[in-house]
Amino acid sequence: MDSDGNEIGGLRLPYLEVPLGTHTGWNWYPPGAGSPNRCGQDGSFIPFANTKAERWAAGDPRPSLEERYRSQQDYGQRVASAAKKLVEQGYLLEEDEDRIVQRAERSGVRLWREAP
Repeated sequence: MDSDGNEIGGLRLPYLEVPLGTHTGWNWYPPGAGSPNRCGQDGSFIPFANTKAERWAAGDPRPSLEERYRSQQDYGQRVASAAKKLVEQGYLLEEDEDRIVQRAERSGVRLWREAP
């Protein structure tokens, strides 16, 4: 696991290279909700706090979006760079690169400094 709790091994797609949260391959279930037979059926996404203050208040050791990215444009450029690297290595098609970058640019993610 990396410092964000994301798995290191295998092919790291842009959403892991430029994360907005922690992706897990597991999920917690309350007693009687199918545990342990549901193990492996779905995962979780635990988003990063928007600001450092929110992170501290929640006791979250992972850096916030505010601490990671300067703007939505900065986030989009980092996603584009990660996708381009995968195309150059032969792991991603160019048309998939375009879709990934477009999704990051229009994702609706509003980073801490940007108005809604």
